[in-house]
Amino acid sequence: MSSKHLSGMSGRTKLLIAAVCTMFSFQAFAADNIADMFQETSVEGKLLYRFNDLKMENSTDASDSGIGGILAAKTGSLHGVSLGVTFGTANNAYSDKDDFSYGVLGDGHQSFDSMKEYYVQGELFDTTVKYGAQQISTPWVNDDIYPFMLPITYRGASLVNKSISNTEIHAYYITGISMWNESGFKDIMETANPTADSEPLLIGGIKYNLPSENLKFSAEGWTYHMENFINNNYVRTTIGTKLGEWNVYVTPSYLKQSSTGDEVGGDFDTYQYGGVAGVDAYGFNASLYYAKTGDDKIFRGWGHSAAVPAQFLVSERAEEKAMMAYAGYEFSKLGMPGVYAAVTYATFDTPDSGVNKASDASEVDWNLMYDFNDAVLKGALNGLHLEVRYAQIDYEDDPDMTELHVIASYSFAFGGKK
Repeated sequence: MSSKHLSGMSGRTKLLIAAVCTMFSFQAFAADNIADMFQETSVEGKLLYRFNDLKMENSTDASDSGIGGILAAKTGSLHGVSLGVTFGTANNAYSDKDDFSYGVLGDGHQSFDSMKEYYVQGELFDTTVKYGAQQISTPWVNDDIYPFMLPITYRGASLVNKSISNTEIHAYYITGISMWNESGFKDIMETANPTADSEPLLIGGIKYNLPSENLKFSAEGWTYHMENFINNNYVRTTIGTKLGEWNVYVTPSYLKQSSTGDEVGGDFDTYQYGGVAGVDAYGFNASLYYAKTGDDKIFRGWGHSAAVPAQFLVSERAEEKAMMAYAGYEFSKLGMPGVYAAVTYATFDTPDSGVNKASDASEVDWNLMYDFNDAVLKGALNGLHLEVRYAQIDYEDDPDMTELHVIASYSFAFGGKK
């Protein structure tokens, strides 16, 4: 690689390359092991077609029609060390040029490619450490892929320890972020204030799951801190049991969110409590959601676990009370394996006066899915998934909207250790 190419790289990218080269030079004497490492590479991928369409009264519509997907490769482990990369692409497939872009593609319906992950991973003493660009799955920092083509990914370091039985301890140091429709990474502080000085996002979490056949219990607690921007603390518990053929569960949650330091994202101090209670049996499942939000709007720029997540609207506005009812049915009991349908109804109530006055809203969602993994026509089509989602959003004082998502995906995997 030329010095010209190296000079154009960021310091973190150079450090990652140096770590990889050092590892290879250290193990150079064991060529057979290195060969095995790459021969055991596993590959996972997903081919995707997405059509997103938002129609708004008295306004220009927004839509994207795109085809693309992701391809992820991870080597086998050499003395606990492995490498991984994930490539993503989203390409314009006859989008309506008169509509605004709607997240699947770049601005102006532009196609783009993105290296979403590139990392070194080490595993030792029940601990997994990963450095580089990677996907993260925590309640308030995650890939948040729906309803887009590519996931959000992050650049930094992560640690997950499982030394304690049934317990996971998480720690993250995040400096960069690549959003759904971005080809590269940017400083994560830009999600709060593009002109503010860089600060890392620090995350700590613990998860516990009680192993039991009759009682389901899990609990998790998370803290998120970015100096001069945000403190985010979150707890969630799930308690469930089996009553005959019925599985019954309740999942309460609480979020406390406040600004910190120089408050480059504004002055805010808010909370959200709520949760979901549900039952399922015989292919049928139903659940009720509730959320109450404090005096300021919730920040959810890195993915979220809001207590009421409808297709379009999410419980996030200041002083908002939200409720949602969900009912779904898996049609295998009626001789149609792989077919699933659901309907959702949600209401979002806000103050009628004061600084947080806003329009009340309601949303009805319709969802139909066909998964060939479970279908009669499986075989060559195994891995194919078809889905249609339609939302009707009604505002009391603002223009109404409808949102349509059409999704076709094909998942595949091969390779790995023989």
